[in-house]
Amino acid sequence: MEDNNLFSEQPPHAGFDAAAVVKDLLSRPAGSVKWRSTRRCLVELIMEAAEERVLTDGHGRAASCHNLCDRVFRSVGLPPPRYPRTIVFRIRNRVRCQPPLEDRVREAL
Repeated sequence: MEDNNLFSEQPPHAGFDAAAVVKDLLSRPAGSVKWRSTRRCLVELIMEAAEERVLTDGHGRAASCHNLCDRVFRSVGLPPPRYPRTIVFRIRNRVRCQPPLEDRVREAL
C-alpha cells in the first residue's frame, strides 16, 4: 500500500478511523501489503477497529477482534497472534509515552 489515499482524502484535523484502515487492509489480497511497523501497532489498530463494531464477519455480525486479527495478519503476510486482547492489555499497561496510533499507522503503511 504505497499510496496514502486513506489519509490524503481527510483533512488533517479529521478523526482517525481505524475501521476504515482495517477494511482497506482486508480488501487487499493476502500478502500484498507490506507492514513496516511493529506487530504491536498492528494489533492495536485491529483492536481499535473491533471496538468500533462496524466491521462484520461473513454472517452479518460484528467481527470479533480474534477474527479481524486472523484476517488482517493474513493480508499483510504475518502470522496472527494467539491472544490479541492479552497483547493489547499488556501494551497499554506497559507503554507510557508513544505517538498517537494514527501517526504510527501512517508510518507503517
